Amino acid sequence: MTKANSTSKRAGSSAQRLSKPKQAEPSGLAVKIGRALSRLLGGTEPAAQKRSPAKPSTPRPTTKAKPAPRPTSPRPRVSEEPRRPELPRDSPPQPARLSKSRPAKAPPTDADWTPVDALLPPGISAPAHRPAERPVAANSRPPARPLTTDPRPLENDEDEETDDEREVLTPTVTADQSDLPADPDDEAAVAAEAPDEDEAPTTEPPKPRLNGVTRRYAALIEQTLAEFGAPGKVVHAEVGPMVIRFGVAPGYLQKPGRGGEPPRRERVRAAKIVSRSNDLALVLGVTSLRTEAPVPGKTFIGIEIPNPNPKPVPLPALLSEPEFQSLNERGVLPMALGRDVAGRPIVADLARQPHLLIAGATGSGKSVAVNSLLGTLLHTRKPGDVRVIVVDPKRVEFTWLAGLPHLLAPVATEIEAAVEILGKVETEMARRYDLLASAGCRNRLAYNAGHQPALPALVVVIDELADLMMLAAQDVERSICRLAQLGRAAGIHLVVATQRPSVDVITGLIKANLPARLAFTVASSIDSRTILDSTGAERLLGRGDFLYLPPDAMRPLRGQGTMARDSWLTQTVKAAKAAVPAGTPDPEMERFAKLPSAGQVADDKLYGRARELAQEHPKLSASFLQRKLRIGGPKATALIERLRADGVIADPELDDE
Repeated sequence: MTKANSTSKRAGSSAQRLSKPKQAEPSGLAVKIGRALSRLLGGTEPAAQKRSPAKPSTPRPTTKAKPAPRPTSPRPRVSEEPRRPELPRDSPPQPARLSKSRPAKAPPTDADWTPVDALLPPGISAPAHRPAERPVAANSRPPARPLTTDPRPLENDEDEETDDEREVLTPTVTADQSDLPADPDDEAAVAAEAPDEDEAPTTEPPKPRLNGVTRRYAALIEQTLAEFGAPGKVVHAEVGPMVIRFGVAPGYLQKPGRGGEPPRRERVRAAKIVSRSNDLALVLGVTSLRTEAPVPGKTFIGIEIPNPNPKPVPLPALLSEPEFQSLNERGVLPMALGRDVAGRPIVADLARQPHLLIAGATGSGKSVAVNSLLGTLLHTRKPGDVRVIVVDPKRVEFTWLAGLPHLLAPVATEIEAAVEILGKVETEMARRYDLLASAGCRNRLAYNAGHQPALPALVVVIDELADLMMLAAQDVERSICRLAQLGRAAGIHLVVATQRPSVDVITGLIKANLPARLAFTVASSIDSRTILDSTGAERLLGRGDFLYLPPDAMRPLRGQGTMARDSWLTQTVKAAKAAVPAGTPDPEMERFAKLPSAGQVADDKLYGRARELAQEHPKLSASFLQRKLRIGGPKATALIERLRADGVIADPELDDE
């Protein structure tokens, strides 16, 4: 009985369970479709609605049971404020939010919408009261998630996110507008991006081919400039005999925009790169570094450092260069000065300068340059074309010129002899101007074209001007200024060298009349400004390293001076002597030796006027000559003594006797 009852009860409960229809559990796809329909119908989901944690799928009990305890780590709700997703630790840093609003999206078209019936499973149709489909505004915020009627959680819903959540959680990144492609619909942007037919396309300068030490120096320069906030790129390199010059093109700095504007690029100023000269010298480990901003005629800044493998510049090799050969054929007084930082010859015509001022400290190569200049003239010109006068207060620099047929007078080593020779040159200049005036010619070349005998060019070389200015400043300055002002048309040219280019040695008149400058290493920037009107000569390396400033240039040119060995100079003098037969008289030298100096000519004129006054006034006194001739007391006393010696006036002491 009991067994039958239990069997019937089990059968009844089974029938009861079979009679009740089992509620189908909705799948994850169906729930998502339902949410999409709710959004389209305008439904909203309360923010307080929470998702219940995942539970095993078991039938609901008929009686009320205690609610299951909430899990300790429920799925976090999606807040209304957009959150930034957590990035992995090894991910690259994301750019900061530069704009509060997201870029606008294009509105969807009819082709972008998919019918809802196509998304529903078979047997389920969309509700009939659905409103018409319309596109959502581009700047509108996505609607909240609708409520679900089923409290049970979705399967695998914790690892999935809706498209709306991904859109909200994605951070807004504003890129550089200059790097983005132009919108094809924006005609202004397309027109701005199209290249102009008149403007040439800007291409990045090619990187030079460097090797060895040059490549290492270039890498250090770029790295150092980048570290100090002045980026630049080495686009050029020239290796000279004593100097390596790198051409640095300034780079760009990325500056943040203001007021929501995109970042902008700003070019590095040239002064910022020049101000890092000491830092570059420290990193490169060089003794001297010179910057030139910019290099004349170039689009880069020059950074010049010493060549670790210096090479001398021999004069015979430079005389065989095509540049000098061309100048030798068409020039009057060719000069081979040296080679520039790229190894190209530096040549000039002294007749076009027309005077040259050389300055440099002791041991910088000043006297070597003067010897090379004289050796070039003696090698290329005959005594009938050029005559030379040399003043050597040091007495030992030009001993190799002894017996040279080009000399118009022996080398002057004494101060008195130097002052007298400069005075004779003034007299020679006056004589030549008389010849040009009588012949109606403007210069020496025009006179030589139609008159005989021809007038040779006269080159006056003074090795040490400071020594002359200390002992006879008034006479030397007057002679040099007159020769520099008036000597060009007469064919007289000056080459003045000094080791102390100060204002008391190179006065304003001397500096104004010697336009061509050749500066070797000097002691200070003040001396550099005196000789070149700019700094830079104090940073030279010495041993022939110079800055050459021609009269028609705005900035000096750096180069390495030539070196003429004593053996080559001796051979040049021997060849010049062999060209003139032994015992041949030199009428030019004999005539120049008999010329009076300019001081003597002035004294003779003054003495003639004093003699005329003495004939009119027998009782002549020194004070009377001072008033009439406007001269000083010593000069008047000297004239009185000379007049008494010649018997023009009587001696008062003899008259008393």
